[in-house]
Amino acid sequence: MTNNLIGHELRRLDSLQGSDPAFFVLATHCWIEAYLRRRYGLESQDKNDNFFSLLTSFIEEGQDNSLPDASKALLKDILRYQTVVNKIRHGFFFLGNDEAISALHRLIGFCHAASIQAEEELKSMRSAVGKVWQARDIDQGQSNPLRQVNASLQSKALLDPDLDAQLRESRVLLAELDTLRKNLAATQKELRQASTNVAQEKLSRLAKDARLDQLRQKAADLSSTIRQQDQKIASLQKADQYRSDLIRLTAYTRSRRDFERNLSSLSPDQEAAIKAIGHDSDFLIRGSAGTGKTIVLLKAIEKLMQSNKEGLDFGEARQNPSLVLLTYSKTLVNYSRYLGTLFELDESAGMLTVDKFLGHMFKTLYPEKTIEYETSRLGLRLSAVGILSEEAQRLEIEDLMLEQMLSQDQYLAGAGLRPSGSTVPELNQRKELWQQRTVYESSMKAQARCSPAWAWQELLAAKHEDRLPEHERVDYLFVDEVQDLSPLVLAALKACTRRGLIMAGDGDQALFRRGFSFKTLGIDIVGKSKVLRTNFRNTVPIHELVERFWHLAHSGEPELSDSQTPRPSGYRFGPLPELGRYSDLDQAFALLIERLHVFIDDLGYVAENIGIIVRRRETMASLATVLDKAGIPCTTALRDDDFDFAGHSGLRLMTLHGSKGLDFPVVIFVAEGLKSDFSANEVYVALSRAMEQLLVLVPQKTKSQTLLKVLESFAACQADWGLDQS
Repeated sequence: MTNNLIGHELRRLDSLQGSDPAFFVLATHCWIEAYLRRRYGLESQDKNDNFFSLLTSFIEEGQDNSLPDASKALLKDILRYQTVVNKIRHGFFFLGNDEAISALHRLIGFCHAASIQAEEELKSMRSAVGKVWQARDIDQGQSNPLRQVNASLQSKALLDPDLDAQLRESRVLLAELDTLRKNLAATQKELRQASTNVAQEKLSRLAKDARLDQLRQKAADLSSTIRQQDQKIASLQKADQYRSDLIRLTAYTRSRRDFERNLSSLSPDQEAAIKAIGHDSDFLIRGSAGTGKTIVLLKAIEKLMQSNKEGLDFGEARQNPSLVLLTYSKTLVNYSRYLGTLFELDESAGMLTVDKFLGHMFKTLYPEKTIEYETSRLGLRLSAVGILSEEAQRLEIEDLMLEQMLSQDQYLAGAGLRPSGSTVPELNQRKELWQQRTVYESSMKAQARCSPAWAWQELLAAKHEDRLPEHERVDYLFVDEVQDLSPLVLAALKACTRRGLIMAGDGDQALFRRGFSFKTLGIDIVGKSKVLRTNFRNTVPIHELVERFWHLAHSGEPELSDSQTPRPSGYRFGPLPELGRYSDLDQAFALLIERLHVFIDDLGYVAENIGIIVRRRETMASLATVLDKAGIPCTTALRDDDFDFAGHSGLRLMTLHGSKGLDFPVVIFVAEGLKSDFSANEVYVALSRAMEQLLVLVPQKTKSQTLLKVLESFAACQADWGLDQS
């Protein structure tokens, strides 16, 4: 099998892009079968050497040769999708453009798994995705076949007892079918070897035929048993149709790595944002959840690194990096590193938390001081102010006066954003608290430990007084999730930057409204910002639910509900989000585990592509115990310094706060019923983490106004989707 022949055949496939999507999908699977036949020397059309047995043989061969897990998962996806391809062959099925793109990703993945050297042809095929299929017609309107698939799913309610029973039964049959196919693949391998051996042995023709006929009969018997097993599975019509529909809807993002790599083909507004980022200025990239802000930052770093060949390390090797990517949590640092490896970003690009970076800068001024992030441990005693606790006083001084950089007049006037549910102290109390601030700051200056806010304030003062060493400042800071940073932190970051502060943030959240101004912090973004308007993360149904919730949650905030900024639009179709109700956490966990079997066993998602979001760490620990007993691996270590998102540590468990900035092909959100209400932003974050599959579990009885808006959003969307809500 020559590379010239393979290259010629792949170019033929490339020429089919933009034609009928179903024919293109069929052609990709036909080529895979043809390749495997040549690989195993099976030019003749033996009826027992069908696609399933050939690909099963290849998978078994890969397991013997330590094929990467991602490649094994992709090959199993191809095997699973063959049931859809057979419907094209036998029923002249019509597929959509998304399904053609999905088939292209599987084809490219197969070529990599088979070590096929055809990079030029594969690169050409990959580059045609946006130019051909997406340009051909992104959504296809009401004629989109995936809409019709969703229509067939509409009657299948979440956790329908009859459907669940059929799924469990068919799961057993499918496991048996998998064993039969492996046995058939092994028999066919033995038959191929025997055919070679007998040709070399000096046996009579009759003896040769007897040996081969015995193996052929065994293969025929296995093939017959496989057909009977297929018929049994097909007889469970509800489960068979449900699984088939979901396979079609979920094939696109089964491989997270392929999905993320697809995003490296930038949209026009993403390319415009990168092009607009200057070498000597600040810049702001704005966009709602899923619009690809982090990817734009990474691509912008790549662009600047190409034009700046200095050492970019940050740490012991070099204390003066030219570029550093900052985000607010360790989890996001780990995730950014993971994305950087997908886009083959130079490992020398520094990636740190904001606190770690600013802490390093502060140490250059006060090497003897230690920053205490738990301010209650500072041991500072505050005089009584009315009935306010010391903790409440510290929050007023730290979170409002210092972090929000309020002047005395502003603070006394009651300005500043306080946590939901907290009250503004009386005017006389605010006056006393302002006096306490002076004592508070003086005490920190005199002792060895200080709070982060005081430290960042000192960085600002050092910059203004020319005490901040110029050689310690960096050329560029790229700051992700900037809406989660306080004005003081942003001002301190600007003080540590020589040339440009490039930021990305979610325009739906608090920092970008209610009078906030970058100009007052010395950050100049006038005429230097771009808005990303296409949601690449979420499928259209998930996007519709998130948008519906966003509008309902902010219906009483005219500055948001009547915003001049266009809301983002979705462009990938997918399964409908699902809503489940539970009476207690035990039932919630039982529903969750039942659904995990569908995602993992029926649809083939790997556990690492599933994120489960809860509100409390205690719930996360309880769920980890339940999953362990069920034999489902999971991890809660996303914040650990050495955590690797590309690793295989099971389901990802996280809190609402820990989920910020992440995304997963499958997300399960367990909305616990607690005394304190959810904030709208917390739920918005949880819902918008899902790329493709979203399951929301809500208590049957809840007084939470936010969760009631979630239920209202589901009801409205289900009506739009044509679901029977009776």
